[in-house]
Amino acid sequence: MTEAEWLASDDPIAMLKTLDGKASSRKSRLFACACVRQLWTSLTDVRSRQAIDVSERFADGLAKTKDLHRAQRNAETVRATVGPAFVDMRMTESYAIASAVVDTTRKDIELRWAVFGVLIESRNATFPTQQRGDGADHVEILRCIIGNPFRPVVLNTDWRSDTVISLARGMYESRDFSPMPILADALQDTGCDNDDILGHCRDEKSTHVRGCWVVDLVLEKS
Repeated sequence: MTEAEWLASDDPIAMLKTLDGKASSRKSRLFACACVRQLWTSLTDVRSRQAIDVSERFADGLAKTKDLHRAQRNAETVRATVGPAFVDMRMTESYAIASAVVDTTRKDIELRWAVFGVLIESRNATFPTQQRGDGADHVEILRCIIGNPFRPVVLNTDWRSDTVISLARGMYESRDFSPMPILADALQDTGCDNDDILGHCRDEKSTHVRGCWVVDLVLEKS
């Protein structure tokens, strides 16, 4: 896949294959979790939501492997109680969740295929249209987390002012990314003139999730 194809693609699975392990385990995990969070209002079992919360905390080193394994077992229990066929909404969601909390001590290829599982199951699920994750949504999530892999951006350390860091940290922790345009203004005040950074922050059509490449740059996460 070329840079032009990446920017125009509407196929998240093809885009993931193009990355071919270049995305960190943390970003891959947050991508999987963000896809499942699209179905958040349909997750009626608290164990399902807890699995995603634990997986996100594990991605940032805030949960231990044993916590991840426990969450995975609980998510699997929810899935097992629904039935064997992938036609029930809760079953499909729980399967996706179990994939999202896959143990990152396994080989990277297993994590990548777990992410593919999240995409495939959520795209084929029998959710109401307004609750179903689709390819277009996943593409936007992936671009938010990865950015443009063909043109990586380096953040000048001078642009990491206290205000910039505070704004980025607040959005990361709250998952409320409405202040992104304010972050752009704050970055510009420090001398930031990078069009990719400022454009991503100010693009009203952009999707922003935990793991956003601009926020990660500010918070020095990879």
